[in-house]
Amino acid sequence: MRRLFVLFVLVLPVCVGALDLQEKHFDLSLAAGATLPGVIEASWYDDFDPAYTESFTTQFSPMARISLTWWPSPKLAWVAPTLSVHYAALFLPVPVNIGFWDGRDHWIPDDGIHFVELEGGVRIRFFLSDTWTVDPAVSLGYCQTFSTSIDARDSGMTLNAAADFRWWRTNWQLVSSIGLMMQAYGGVKDIAWVRSYPVVYAAVGAGF
Repeated sequence: MRRLFVLFVLVLPVCVGALDLQEKHFDLSLAAGATLPGVIEASWYDDFDPAYTESFTTQFSPMARISLTWWPSPKLAWVAPTLSVHYAALFLPVPVNIGFWDGRDHWIPDDGIHFVELEGGVRIRFFLSDTWTVDPAVSLGYCQTFSTSIDARDSGMTLNAAADFRWWRTNWQLVSSIGLMMQAYGGVKDIAWVRSYPVVYAAVGAGF
């Protein structure tokens, strides 16, 4: 019992201080950063038979994210639904020829595959101290890509995980994020199936 009392006395000030950091129900954060190189595959078949699949590796590329989280009960329940929009311009070192059929060559261009994603999921908050929190989240989303080539305009389902580290200041927070995003399923209509392995990103920004 004595040990429990000592633990309570030590932990309570940290928890109370952390609870005082955020009184409002909504968190809005804006962040920008970069994606690390990642592998994307395009295949003629949805089982991604190696004999009919081309893969290519993206370069370091810019990305941005806006995220909105609603905390149902800020002082009691630190589990919340969250919505985010990701944008990344994924660059390749050289154009990739994914094959010749239907009378023409098909190309993945090197001038940027514009990746736009809308996702929804669950976020959890943990207190590291009275001024630092970490907010991990897992989300599912819908991705649409745009490109100068019709062979790189696809859509599909995405899976994402991220952790936001927040340094709480008066009326705002410094946010640093690390995460990964991947397209688990999708493709280019009547051309190819497309999927990506987890692409890691890092970003910094502000929360309000």
